[in-house]
Amino acid sequence: MTDPALLHATMLAGLAKHRAGDAAGALADYRAVLAQAPAHPDALNLGAQALRAIGRLDEALDFAARACAALPGNAAFHANRAAILLDTKSFDAARVASAQAIAADAAHAPGWINRAVAHAALGDDASAESDYRSALALAPGSAEARNNLGNLLQRQGRIDEALREYEAAIEADPHHREAHSNYGTALYALQRAGQGQKAAALAREWAGRFPENATARHIAGALAGGDVAARAPDAYVRDAFDMFAPTFEATLAKLDYRAPQVLDGLLARHLKRPLPIGRVLDAGCGTGLAAPMLRGRAAILDGVDLSGGMVARAQARGIYDGLRVGELIADLKAHARTYDLIVAADVLCYFGDLAEVLSATAAALKAGGGFAFSVERLTDAAPGETWRVRPSGRYAHSADALPAALRAAGFTKIAMEAESTRSESGTAVPGAIVWAEIA
Repeated sequence: MTDPALLHATMLAGLAKHRAGDAAGALADYRAVLAQAPAHPDALNLGAQALRAIGRLDEALDFAARACAALPGNAAFHANRAAILLDTKSFDAARVASAQAIAADAAHAPGWINRAVAHAALGDDASAESDYRSALALAPGSAEARNNLGNLLQRQGRIDEALREYEAAIEADPHHREAHSNYGTALYALQRAGQGQKAAALAREWAGRFPENATARHIAGALAGGDVAARAPDAYVRDAFDMFAPTFEATLAKLDYRAPQVLDGLLARHLKRPLPIGRVLDAGCGTGLAAPMLRGRAAILDGVDLSGGMVARAQARGIYDGLRVGELIADLKAHARTYDLIVAADVLCYFGDLAEVLSATAAALKAGGGFAFSVERLTDAAPGETWRVRPSGRYAHSADALPAALRAAGFTKIAMEAESTRSESGTAVPGAIVWAEIA
């Protein structure tokens, strides 16, 4: 016989764990409830959310469908199912599920938001914008709807409108990482559109309002000048790439990104040791785009990246022997004399002063080890200028200064080639690829 008091207590215990971020623990409690009451709607719905949080999307969809069957008139249940379908990129199904949420309760803003996301993914921007505006009529303070609408507007080139939506999102939730990051992206788009003074003024105001926000500080420095850090703040890089991870590879394809390919050619020309050479590190591995070209050269292939979201996608490739989430310099220092080869594709653009990262790399290499990397090239360096932060927030380096910096770190046999590894707005970004060996 089912004990209602016990079921209630178990649900409360699960909710407490869920709110504390323990999705797996919460799921165990929800399953305990379902063992006694298999159609318990709240246990099914919350169980679906817990399963989604730990990435078990097929099971989450099963739970969500059962929750909707148990209470077909519950708008929140249909909206939650739509959110999971969006995660699985089942956009048509998500649009249907969102419509069911709206039909159940037209005043339930998440239903409109999820349908807008599905419309946008399916290329129906007009319907997406209409649904976002319907959601905001119901919930003007929804940072999610404001941020998403801003993304839609920015993609259409409506930068001023996008900026207003991001500002409203940040006003609603000052800690909304995506809105801050997207605001910075929109300011850079404004600068590229020839409105550099306006972009700089807005960036200064943004950083003044949120001095604790690493993204605001860094982008303000990049766009408005003044004091600029010698490397991008870890929080800025981590937040940007955690957010960027789901669309990273598709976006880079549009930018003609080819750092792994050109570094592959560099290695073919300069790496003369028999293969596999031993232990190789993909430094700043991202989603693992360089892994296929490194795998054939490495007896053991490791990767490290600051972004956990990126490392999770690299792990899914099944190519690496070991992957770590961590800050690059600290990780290199923790692996003294470990590697035969270190490759950094499109990584040093987040460092201005390269002295520390080059020294740490040299220390992590075994005698005779090699380092291959790409940089963005500073083509108009003033006398003595070794690096500069670009309006994009990325750092460019003087190619003339790089050999001296490498020698100071202990590298020898340095070879450098002018080579662009990406484009912006259809124009190749000046770059260089570099090979250096440690004695």
